[in-house]
Amino acid sequence: MIEDEGLHDDATFDEEFWFAYYNPIKNPYSGYCLFETEGESSKLVAETAKFDRVWTWVDGGEGEIDLIVNGYYPEYAKGYYITERSFIPTQQIKVPLERELYYEK
Repeated sequence: MIEDEGLHDDATFDEEFWFAYYNPIKNPYSGYCLFETEGESSKLVAETAKFDRVWTWVDGGEGEIDLIVNGYYPEYAKGYYITERSFIPTQQIKVPLERELYYEK
């Protein structure tokens, strides 16, 4: 079990910790944990997800690493994740991506 201690401050987590702690759910349309920015899965994110469980995969820009950030940011999104565990809305969390994460469950 991962302890909650220290998770209330702004933070940067690695992919493995983030995946284990927040536990992204599977997209019913693709079978992966990534939700696309268009189509049915995007509607699912926008209409039915609790916003304290939505994470946005954002482009880091030229020469920069992509990130997963907590919150719903459609203007910057490459994709979304919905997690079983919610985050604290006032907390800013960044997850640098070393690779594209689709995560099968």
